[in-house]
Amino acid sequence: MLEDLATNHDLLFIGIDALDECDLHERRWVLSLIGTITKKSKAEQSVRFFLTSRKEQDIERSLNSAIRFNIKAHHLERDIQSYISTQASKLGKKFEFTRERKLAVA
Repeated sequence: MLEDLATNHDLLFIGIDALDECDLHERRWVLSLIGTITKKSKAEQSVRFFLTSRKEQDIERSLNSAIRFNIKAHHLERDIQSYISTQASKLGKKFEFTRERKLAVA
């Protein structure tokens, strides 16, 4: 189905999160499919993949020519804090927290 979808669009972005969490058999299948689609897309259309994963040897070997970003926990700290503050504010409004309670949550 994914291969058909990829061959019927001029521009397609496909995101796969946590590839490392797939079992080895599924991971090999996904990596093989990515290779097949990528080879076809160079000649026919443009398909882009965005994958997230921990470093695993089989994934690194299969995607050796891919552009990589090494994201560490400290890169995400501000985003996580911002998300927590936003959610705490929404909860405070929904449950009518007192000012003191809002400060304690944030």
